Amino acid sequence: MILHRTLQKHALAFKSKIAKPFLFSILIAFPLILGLAGIHWYGQIIDGMMRERFEGRAPEIARTIKPERIKSLLFTLEDRKNPVFLRLREQMTAYGKTIDQKSIYSVASKNGQLVFGPENLPENDPMAASPGTPYFTPPPELVDIFRNKQPITIGPYTDEYGTFISAFTPILDPLTLEVLIVIGIDIDVSVWQNEILDKQLFLGAILLVILSLLGGSVILVRKRHQLPYPQRSAWMEHVETLLTAFCGIALTIAFSHIVNQIYTHEKSRIFTLSTEHIHTALNDEFMEISNTLESVKNLFESSSEVTRDEFSHFTSPILQKSPIKSIFWMEGSNVPAAKEMPRTTFANARQAETITALFKNLPECHDALRQAENTRLSSACIKQNEIITFLPVYNRQDQNSTSPPIQKGIAGLSFSFGKIALRHQYECQHKTLFDIFDISSNQTLHKNSANYYTGNIFSETYPLFFFGKTFALAMTPGDFPRTTNTLLISAPAFTALGGLSITFSLTLMVFFLRRRQISLERTVNRTNVSMSHMVREQKTISDAILDAVIALDPEGNILHMNPAAEILLGQPMKTIQGTALGDHLRMAGKDDPYLRPFPAGIPLSKAEIHRINQPLEILSSDGKNRKATFTMAPVHDETGIKGWVAVFHDMTGLANSQAMVRRRLMYETGLAEFTNILLTESPGPQTLKKGLQVLLHTTETCRGYIFDNFMDEKLGLCERQILKMVNPEQTFGPNTSNFEKVPVFPHFQDIYNTLSTGQVFTANIVNLPDVQKRFFQAEDVKSVILLPIFSEQEMIGFIGFSDCLQEREWDSDDINLLLVAAKIIGVYRKNARNAKRLRVTNRQLNHSLGKAEQLAQLASIANTAKSEFIACMSHELRTPLNIVIAGAEIIEKQLFGNALERYTSYAHDIRTSGLHLLDIINDILDLSKIEAGKLGLDIGPFNFHHLLAIISQNMVFLSQNKNIDFILDLSPDIPHELKGDMRHLKQILINLGSNAIKFTEMGHIKIIIRKEAETEKDITLLIEVSDTGIGIPEEHKNEIFHPFKQVDSSLSRKYGGTGLGLAISKELVELMGGQIGFRSMEGKGTTFWLKVPFAKLDA
Repeated sequence: MILHRTLQKHALAFKSKIAKPFLFSILIAFPLILGLAGIHWYGQIIDGMMRERFEGRAPEIARTIKPERIKSLLFTLEDRKNPVFLRLREQMTAYGKTIDQKSIYSVASKNGQLVFGPENLPENDPMAASPGTPYFTPPPELVDIFRNKQPITIGPYTDEYGTFISAFTPILDPLTLEVLIVIGIDIDVSVWQNEILDKQLFLGAILLVILSLLGGSVILVRKRHQLPYPQRSAWMEHVETLLTAFCGIALTIAFSHIVNQIYTHEKSRIFTLSTEHIHTALNDEFMEISNTLESVKNLFESSSEVTRDEFSHFTSPILQKSPIKSIFWMEGSNVPAAKEMPRTTFANARQAETITALFKNLPECHDALRQAENTRLSSACIKQNEIITFLPVYNRQDQNSTSPPIQKGIAGLSFSFGKIALRHQYECQHKTLFDIFDISSNQTLHKNSANYYTGNIFSETYPLFFFGKTFALAMTPGDFPRTTNTLLISAPAFTALGGLSITFSLTLMVFFLRRRQISLERTVNRTNVSMSHMVREQKTISDAILDAVIALDPEGNILHMNPAAEILLGQPMKTIQGTALGDHLRMAGKDDPYLRPFPAGIPLSKAEIHRINQPLEILSSDGKNRKATFTMAPVHDETGIKGWVAVFHDMTGLANSQAMVRRRLMYETGLAEFTNILLTESPGPQTLKKGLQVLLHTTETCRGYIFDNFMDEKLGLCERQILKMVNPEQTFGPNTSNFEKVPVFPHFQDIYNTLSTGQVFTANIVNLPDVQKRFFQAEDVKSVILLPIFSEQEMIGFIGFSDCLQEREWDSDDINLLLVAAKIIGVYRKNARNAKRLRVTNRQLNHSLGKAEQLAQLASIANTAKSEFIACMSHELRTPLNIVIAGAEIIEKQLFGNALERYTSYAHDIRTSGLHLLDIINDILDLSKIEAGKLGLDIGPFNFHHLLAIISQNMVFLSQNKNIDFILDLSPDIPHELKGDMRHLKQILINLGSNAIKFTEMGHIKIIIRKEAETEKDITLLIEVSDTGIGIPEEHKNEIFHPFKQVDSSLSRKYGGTGLGLAISKELVELMGGQIGFRSMEGKGTTFWLKVPFAKLDA
């Protein structure tokens, strides 16, 4: 019974692992998708409300524009001078500022092309278009307006100016009903969408709160399930109840918000209908006053002369039926001066005001009169609440006349703005409060509300364009009922109340259901605790069993297994739970040696115990073979088989232990035999072959190799096969390869690096890189092991073994045996090499001793001959040469009497050549002494500055003969008295200076002396001798200090010399313990430097 419940528990647990993540995803995804869809739907509602409000803006402007004035526009750049164009543009600009609308413009059709007209954008605005500018990519709906003549709101659409949502309204010709112009208002689509997004953010926040509540609830529920019942708090037990309450409140707030938005929009729509009526009435009344002024103008234009009686007869009926207070006529073209009467003036007023009283404050209307005369359009001035309008009147002219019309006078009228507004205020019974103000002067003409413009949805502002003025009609609700629909008035409250009621009901229902569930869970928990104790005891017993125990379902799928079974199958339970045991275990049948998927012919449909006591071969999914006996018993009840329990007793360990003991004994025997062969038999290839044959037999491998390292000039580090053995006991393909030169780099570098660090390289060939794989597969190798051979801590090669029959896992016994063998081979080869080296060394030593004795005898003879030759030459050359020099000097100086002048010149040449030859002989003798090691230094104190003076005097004399400069640069910190070999130092400096003068044709010679280093007892001087001569070619710089070497023979002929001076100078400087060198650029000069140490005199 307990086992049956265990099987059910594991089956349900496995299914729940899949079901829980899926349910969690559904729980989050469903409200997320539903919420996003709701936000999108709400955005569409807001978009519709905004379009409904927006589409009324353009008609508001269109109603205030007279069609006959549009006819005077040409829709070209000439319109910029047209007063009508300027007035329309001024009105659009003023109204755009009032309603905070950036883009108000007009479009007309001209010659089949849409062009722009007046607009409210300043000319320097990048979006502005000059009058007559073609509209290249208008939306099709705008083009259709000129045909269907209906207002429309479109967008979003894109043209050359950007992406917009626009409202368009046509203005028609009252006679032909053709579209004269289209008034358009644009809103950038980003502004439009941002306004929609702002309203969607509230619902987005509600959705985020709900998702957070759902996610937090899931986490709390999972945490609750992990806690034992005594540790669970009351609120944690009712997470579902709290979630229902909070989500219900959030949804109630969301729906109430939506309903309130709809209600507010409906209220605004009703309010807009009411305000449109007032606007239309006021617009019509102002239009009637404007028409009256036009009729007065027509009266004077149509008659050559109008008398006062005719004027009174014409205007009296008008004053009786309209709000106009007075109508007047002023003849002439000049504006009257302040408080002065025009020459002829007619006036008619209800209260019989005199013309003087009417124009008492005429100076305040001066600008309006001038504007009317300049623009030929009506204008007005405002005095308190009274408006006085003016309209110029001109003589009629023929159509063919080109002269400008002559002004006859000014027609005008006055009326009270406040009385008109008050009358309409009474008509609407204070349901709507409105204010009227002049936008240009910000002067209020009628005020009825505390705040005439609030900018919210319950405020409306309309334009009134008359008499050159732009008026704004701003309206707010007064006693206006919010709506006539009582249900709609209460909709937000009903929604909130209904939502809270539903939330409360659902919360209460969930609370009782959850309380019932808690009671059932506690009952089940008590039962499960009792059962878990029994299951735990059973699991403890199962885990303690050394045999593998596997619980299966009726189809043979794994439900549970103990640790021993995990070892048997080679995989943990959690990775294979729920899969068929036959997918991980193959076994031989009782009478069948072939491995087949478990249960290998055992019928699972019969409720019988199957037992096999003799060990059968088992192959698990990890590739390991085992020997085991097993028993399989059914778990069943009255309804049938519920599962199976399979118990396997592993017999592999015993067999493996026996085989391991035999193998280790064989390895120890083989190693001892191998060691005995290498230590007792004479060194040689046959000894190594014999020992290698023993290792092949012991490890049961096919081939053995020994390789040596060597360096190749072209390939670098290489390996050479010095020995190869084949196991005669193994049958495989032939191997005749003899690897004389295998480059290590680049393809075998990783193997070499492994071996050079003392590690063992093992591999199955199929797992190697491509080049290595092809190399080994050419020899039919399937598995290989390589071990380094070290001698005196240096890897001199390696020993390798290969298996050509199967892929092989080289175990620790193989590696340990072969490592010891590799070390023994290293010692063996070290001893063999040492013996060979000793024999070679002895032969070489004997040969070298004999040769050294011969060379010593020859050197002694040569040295004696050289000494005798030098002594003889010193005497035999100098004696006659001195006589020649002395005789030439006597003749040159005429010591024994007068001589011919030419003989004196010959004597001078003989003496000069003799001295030069004597210098050469002295240099050769000095060089010979240096080479023989017989030239010593004459160390003593001397005055360094006095020495430099002597050398400088000689250098100045030589340089003057060649017309070049000599410069001595002596550092002031150089001591006067030094201790050293003054004679040789003088010889060196004169040699270097003479060479510098010799090879310099123009420029200068410079000797620089600086202190290089100094201690208490010694000082090292840096002396540089530089010139601006011919320099030294790069190819001859390495030969400059060799004896008898010059740059080339031509220079020797041109400048003279033997090439001994620099060689002797170098030897003398080094004899003095110093250094000498040079730097030179061909054609620019040479600098020789020497660093010479001296002792301080006071030291």
